[in-house]
Amino acid sequence: KPLLGICLGMQLFMTNSEENGIHNGLDLIKGKVIRFRDPNDHNDKYKIPQIGWNVLSPPNKKRNGLGNKHWDNSILKDFDKKLYMYFLHSYYVVLEDERVCLSETFYGRDLFCSVFQKNQIIGCQFHPERSGEQGLKILKNFLAL
Repeated sequence: KPLLGICLGMQLFMTNSEENGIHNGLDLIKGKVIRFRDPNDHNDKYKIPQIGWNVLSPPNKKRNGLGNKHWDNSILKDFDKKLYMYFLHSYYVVLEDERVCLSETFYGRDLFCSVFQKNQIIGCQFHPERSGEQGLKILKNFLAL
């Protein structure tokens, strides 16, 4: 059966987390959870946590060569453009196997995986339930898997 982790739920699937010390996760997906890098000078104007809308983009085409074609048969199916979702987080996942990353998002100084899928295990860093019609469509896509 499909398993969906939203925000902290996504992070709990990982091997470990650096939040408030090093802690073991469920180790369903190999990788770790790390904190956003702080702004490095007065020109960087962003706050941690990231609170608000940000874009989901297909992973770097140079890395996987698929663009958003690998969104077929996933919670992102039927989307052919950039999606804006609602985020609220200070930490993000770093995957050992980047091929399971379905979308990336950039915030501050960091590019991170915002959706992953490995077999029936799916994680999304954003909150689809707070992301309007597109977020509801993502949840419907999950229920249809």
